[in-house]
Amino acid sequence: MLRFPDPPLSDGTITLRAKTRDDVEALVAACQDPEISRWTRVPSPYTRDDAEGWIAASELELAAGSAIGWLVVDADGALLGSVGVQNIRPEEGVAEIGYWVAAAARGRGVAARAVRLVTGWALREGVARTLEITVHEDNPASQAVARAAGFALTGERDEAPAAGSPPGRHLVFSAPA
Repeated sequence: MLRFPDPPLSDGTITLRAKTRDDVEALVAACQDPEISRWTRVPSPYTRDDAEGWIAASELELAAGSAIGWLVVDADGALLGSVGVQNIRPEEGVAEIGYWVAAAARGRGVAARAVRLVTGWALREGVARTLEITVHEDNPASQAVARAAGFALTGERDEAPAAGSPPGRHLVFSAPA
């Protein structure tokens, strides 16, 4: 059964915490950034209904054991981004890590820190034996995050990995075993 770690995952600079209804306005503001919707499944424009739906869907996915997602916040609780373990496939022992970072927080190592925290937790908890990050070939920033978090390039996909993902070739990075 998936559940959020207690205490929350933190490296002293960032903390990962569950989304709540109180986060709707911050999510709507952050997700207006076209770079987020360009590389992820986040719709554009992003509305209050989208944020509320995402929070509700996250609760259902957690209950079903198919995904667990956090918001990345700083010491003051300001939203920096999102990270999650998704597409958990226990029968295959595989799961995917997805993330986005708010525009104002980019370039500070937020995503790599968050991915390292989630990777360590997921492997310790036995969520999956293999963790993957799937990145569009034209997204060098996200490829750099995968490498900085200790993932290695292990393959490619010629099609989008999931509905709503950008079309084109995608690179697959895997966590070290």
